[in-house]
Amino acid sequence: MGQCTKKPVLSEVEFCTVFSNMIQNAVEEVKRQQEKKKYIKVKIKQGNQYLSITVKNSSKLLWDKKEKDLTTVKKDKKNHGIGIGNIIETAEKNGGSFELTGDGTEVTAILLLPYS
Repeated sequence: MGQCTKKPVLSEVEFCTVFSNMIQNAVEEVKRQQEKKKYIKVKIKQGNQYLSITVKNSSKLLWDKKEKDLTTVKKDKKNHGIGIGNIIETAEKNGGSFELTGDGTEVTAILLLPYS
């Protein structure tokens, strides 16, 4: 366990919103699975210029990181699917980036945030 000694450029509210959304997406995807081997891995790394947050979870979903249309897999598409868009928008607005990939066995979400 450790502490981040540098503060990301996001406000505390923005940081909590994007972080909790990443975790919530992983939890919801794992709950949908029928497989016995389910997992969620979270890694937070303090680099020289960026704070990196990586969330990996078991998933059969396929996503190419070049895809911009990341829609929800939930039935109620009208009221769901905006979380990833919010993460992307918040990251880009603050000079960071967000990448989501899925290879059919695992989904990886990587958020890079610059420091203040």
